[in-house]
Amino acid sequence: MRGSMPLARLEHPKDGRADLVLAHPERRNATSIGLLEEAIRLIQGVGSDRSVLVIRGEGPHFCAGIDLDEVLESSDTCFRLLRLLSQLMREVRRVPAITIALVQGAAIGGGFGLLCACDFAIGTPNTKVGYPPIELGLSPALMTPWLVQKIGPSAARAFMLRGGTNTGTEAARLGLLTDLVAEEELSESTDRLADQLLGADPTALRTTKRYLNHFEGSDQDVILDHAADVSATLMSRDATQRRVSSFRQPPNPH
Repeated sequence: MRGSMPLARLEHPKDGRADLVLAHPERRNATSIGLLEEAIRLIQGVGSDRSVLVIRGEGPHFCAGIDLDEVLESSDTCFRLLRLLSQLMREVRRVPAITIALVQGAAIGGGFGLLCACDFAIGTPNTKVGYPPIELGLSPALMTPWLVQKIGPSAARAFMLRGGTNTGTEAARLGLLTDLVAEEELSESTDRLADQLLGADPTALRTTKRYLNHFEGSDQDVILDHAADVSATLMSRDATQRRVSSFRQPPNPH
């Protein structure tokens, strides 16, 4: 919580649909421990009467990374942060409702992970998708299982080792975005897809999603736990901490 304001909230715009809103726009909806804990709790509370879950960010960005203030706190905080992010991605993939990421602005770091975990991701040519520069010493290992499932091992290998971000157009070409639409059509296109899914048989959708999760292995925890710990170990190194700290400091004007 920031004061009395929640960092995430659940809305119910129509029967059968819920919207998970990341609600910390002044920090570009960065995945802090507080935001992650609230989002996990809210998804776990999505009822069986909801067959579609739209995930979106408040303000101009979907989710522009992890909270670097918390990254610099301690090694224990790094591990807690990455494990919570991994748990949220699993909750998104395993919730019975079909998930749609409405990706405005940036989906970087933790936001990129959420995008990969969703069943659908709708963005625009101006959407920015990816991971912080590899020069920082951070690793997208946490996202590896999800990224490989989404775009295949060869494309995922090049994407992870190169680091950095891609435009929405390039992200759609790679398969990171399932739908690419004009900026002014983003909300309407998301609503249209949600309505299409709401018109399908909910039991068939849930059964198909559960089967796909099992087939691809996203219902297994051992690999996902290890991936989170690999990222956290690299993030908590002294060298990475120094680079992240330097990255966050404004340039000296003198």
